[in-house]
Amino acid sequence: MAEHARHRYERWGLREVLREYPGLSLRPKGKGGAVLTGALEFSADYKRHEAITDAYEVEIHIDAAFPRRIPTATETGNRIRGGFHTNDDGTLCLGSPLRLQAAFRRRPTLLGFVENCLIPYLYGYSFLERHDHLPWGDLAHGYAGLIDEYKALLHVDDIEACLEMILLLGTKKRIANKRPCPCGSGLRVGRCHHRALNSLRKVASRSWFRGEHKRLGGSVRTTSRRNRER
Repeated sequence: MAEHARHRYERWGLREVLREYPGLSLRPKGKGGAVLTGALEFSADYKRHEAITDAYEVEIHIDAAFPRRIPTATETGNRIRGGFHTNDDGTLCLGSPLRLQAAFRRRPTLLGFVENCLIPYLYGYSFLERHDHLPWGDLAHGYAGLIDEYKALLHVDDIEACLEMILLLGTKKRIANKRPCPCGSGLRVGRCHHRALNSLRKVASRSWFRGEHKRLGGSVRTTSRRNRER
């Protein structure tokens, strides 16, 4: 039996979002989804940076599978300049998939998405407008930035070792820990990089990491082929 819209909105925590951010309004979407649209007004400060109060015109697209699928957002007021951390489909690039998963899982509700994922992005852009630089480090866009982030989190320098580590994150821990560590130490994972892997296992499911390995591995192979063809 299909879930009633009212029950679905209660499960999402829709009422809390509309109460905290009254400039937003709900627009139903096909296949059980919805869109929150309007002015998102916020006051925020991060990591000892200045407090900023601002507002952006946004659309937040929510899939019926929420919270298994994280919402996406677009800025509709033409304020954010083209090319600034946006995806190919025009949605805002709110962070690397891994960081976005971590931020969302801390509070997997619509209000959590708005406050832990979307507002930090908007705050960063407001800060950039004022100071001509971001308040925190800027990750390179595309697969290169993602690989660099994984390499830092997994404490490896080699791309192939990094991809093997991501594949291990998609494997049951008791099996992965018995395999040779991709870092080349000669030790099993369980006696080498298991702490780094365990910290990331708390962020996402094994199937999610298998998808990451497939996507990033394909990007690396495509880039390597293009480099050889030059």
